Amino acid sequence: MPHGYHISILLGTSKVVLLDVRQPHEVAEASVSEAEADGRPLVYVPVTLDDSSAMSESFLAENAIAKDQAVLVYCRSGRRAGVAKVALEGLGCSQVINGGAVEDVKAALAAHAKEKALKGMVALLNGTMSHFWNDLKIFKEHLILSKVLIATSIICAFISSLLSTKSSKDHASRISYFHSLRHF
Repeated sequence: MPHGYHISILLGTSKVVLLDVRQPHEVAEASVSEAEADGRPLVYVPVTLDDSSAMSESFLAENAIAKDQAVLVYCRSGRRAGVAKVALEGLGCSQVINGGAVEDVKAALAAHAKEKALKGMVALLNGTMSHFWNDLKIFKEHLILSKVLIATSIICAFISSLLSTKSSKDHASRISYFHSLRHF
């Protein structure tokens, strides 16, 4: 499976911890914002290629990271994230993904946010269309009822006029007129 596929699945199915293992000066240059994180916990801990000692049981406890919780680790290029991933897996963490570079994670978060917004708009549109079809059905029922009432009124008026006329010529002209109204 492609790398981005795993990130997308992880972002869509759980409250994943976003773990930035870059050095402080790198974090200052570019980092994932709270808005981009969209409620997901953001954790920063510096790791080097030679030293992942910051990954410890106490680190997990201090940051409320459960061993079965999804963790997306990233850095500048993905190399230190790989080191951190191995260290976390050594501590028993079972859902750790190397997200690669911070730019990749930011792009995945932006894509996920767009997908989430699109799903929300589709749901809203579906709800609106459902209301529209219900309103249309009610309107159609009212229209049919109105036609029935009009037809009933015409028939009553016709019968009343037949009963009130005395000549057969008037009856014939009224019947002809009534037939012309059948297709209103």
